[in-house]
Amino acid sequence: MKLFIYTLIGFMALSAAAVAEPIVIVNENVAIQELSRADAAKVFLGKKKTWDNGDPIVAGTLEAGTVHDAFIQQVVKKSNAQFATYWKKLVFTGRGQAPKSFASEADLAAFVARTPGAIGYIDAATPHPGAKGVPLR
Repeated sequence: MKLFIYTLIGFMALSAAAVAEPIVIVNENVAIQELSRADAAKVFLGKKKTWDNGDPIVAGTLEAGTVHDAFIQQVVKKSNAQFATYWKKLVFTGRGQAPKSFASEADLAAFVARTPGAIGYIDAATPHPGAKGVPLR
């Protein structure tokens, strides 16, 4: 029994260490210094399509992973299944176009860096040259 408890405690400690810390990144030319959580959710749900200056927003997402899971839950306030279903419905009914999705954080960061008006999310520890981190308030 003690072995089970110690194993469980060890597993929980390792799981806590593996929790991702997502940050929002935008193209360096996007003229914002911070973003509200509500606006970030609207962007990734396709409800906010332009920046305050009128430039189009180009959103990118991760296909899967702990960073994707954490971001969708914490910011968008949906489960992965709900998020996927939401976008499938919008695309199917012709009311929206899903954000471009990427298999890796490096690919998403590169997309944001080279695409005017782009926004995405990555782990805080992932390098993102050409993109700037934007705090959520």
